[in-house]
Amino acid sequence: MTCFPVGGSAGKTGFVEWTVEQLEAMETPDLGRLARTVVATLAARSGSDVEFREMLATMQAVSEGLAVSARGLADSHSWANVGTVLGTSRQAAWERWH
Repeated sequence: MTCFPVGGSAGKTGFVEWTVEQLEAMETPDLGRLARTVVATLAARSGSDVEFREMLATMQAVSEGLAVSARGLADSHSWANVGTVLGTSRQAAWERWH
């Protein structure tokens, strides 16, 4: 079972675990808030190579996730819809994530 620690290390107060199944069952807005909280907490720990590398890895994962999400939205609707959500043109959205 894969678990994700949030709020501390194993054995410390505030440690929370979620299984992949629990994360998948969360409502989308709640999952988004959790992700933003984790990113903000990671960013607040700036000051060393470790924190900076972790933030870079996180941003890469977010970038890849955005591309997957944009292509999924385009597949289920259209690239024009992706552009509308982004506030840009269909062509600009397609060029960025196709």
